[in-house]
Amino acid sequence: MSRATDEEALADARCLVSMVVDFLAEGEWETVANLTSGQRLSADQLEARVRDLPFPLVRMPAGAVDEIEVEPAVPRPAKTPGKRQRRRFAAVAPLWTAAGKSRWVLELTVRELSGGFLEAQVDGLHPALEGAPDHLPRAAEGERAMELKRAKRAKRAKRAKRAKRAKRAERAERAERAKKAERAGARKQDGRPRWKTRAAEVVGRVPVDGAGRALHSGDVVAQLQLCLDDVRSQLERERLSLADIHEIAVRTSDFPAARAQAEVLGRWQREHGAWERTSFEVVDALEPGGAVVEVEVHATHYELVAGELPETTPNTSVPEHLRPALRAELDALARGDRPDHLYWVEEYGDDGATLVVQPEAIWDHRETDASQQDDGSWWVVLPLWTELECPSDLSAEVEIDLSGTVIIHTVHIM
Repeated sequence: MSRATDEEALADARCLVSMVVDFLAEGEWETVANLTSGQRLSADQLEARVRDLPFPLVRMPAGAVDEIEVEPAVPRPAKTPGKRQRRRFAAVAPLWTAAGKSRWVLELTVRELSGGFLEAQVDGLHPALEGAPDHLPRAAEGERAMELKRAKRAKRAKRAKRAKRAKRAERAERAERAKKAERAGARKQDGRPRWKTRAAEVVGRVPVDGAGRALHSGDVVAQLQLCLDDVRSQLERERLSLADIHEIAVRTSDFPAARAQAEVLGRWQREHGAWERTSFEVVDALEPGGAVVEVEVHATHYELVAGELPETTPNTSVPEHLRPALRAELDALARGDRPDHLYWVEEYGDDGATLVVQPEAIWDHRETDASQQDDGSWWVVLPLWTELECPSDLSAEVEIDLSGTVIIHTVHIM
């Protein structure tokens, strides 16, 4: 097949597409139906889509035919071996209004019939995507789907962030109200416990050498220990102890190395009687130069000044014989094999599912609770570790029946 023949076929396809666009603008639905067949949009659907456009269409102006993008498409295999394959073209035509070219395009597939005749098939009518290869219909559809998915994920992440900020603001407001009520003597002496609190937020940083550079430059493990020593000194000045810590936030420019110390930090918190909760934040750089990690600590000391402590039942760790079955189910959840329970995980995470393989510390964590029911089955509540929070505000409620089968009932935000 000669080059001239190919160019003539492209020109004929472009001419046919321009005719379809002009007849659509004039409302000649029967003529469009005669020029096209087998399209993904039926004639009624195409008419409805055109009538729903936010503007009236006009015929393509003179010289605008060259703006129709036509490219050869992969031909379908011939039904008879040795028979010449008929050509197919993918076309994208802009739609025009009285004000000029619109952002809407018409996607078509042009097929070669016997005798050299051409036939068009309408594939879609939609706004053109900026920067997308919209001359290929399937690529454009895939890009549109990805754009919708990214927008949906960003919307979920924003909702989750707003919920977390609102929750923190609510906690701070409650604490402030409690302080004001205590100072004003608003609480009645009715036997309920009254507390006096001391709270502090301190940031442990790496000391510097004589040149103003951080000690152990680039060494996460060594710098992390120096930061914890700095935290201890600052808390002592605030008349607080390590046991008063209820949250640690690690900021780092070397996330993999810092995240690898999560279990070490958890063990350090348990050994000093602190509440085991660590979060990580990735930053571009830290001060002073050479520092790759710093630690922010939230600590609160509670002192009972009136009333009596209510009787409480401590949480129960997960028994040893239940752990293997629970481990298998939690691993499946982290792999994404339990999609029915990943809704709140995706709502909570900024980038979809963020669960990691749960550490052994999960079985004895303060927020873990295992209770045996009257029928002999077990009900277990487990906090979940994510890549950035150890543990997070996500919690799983799990049942183990008499046969040892593990059933995840819900995964939600506490």
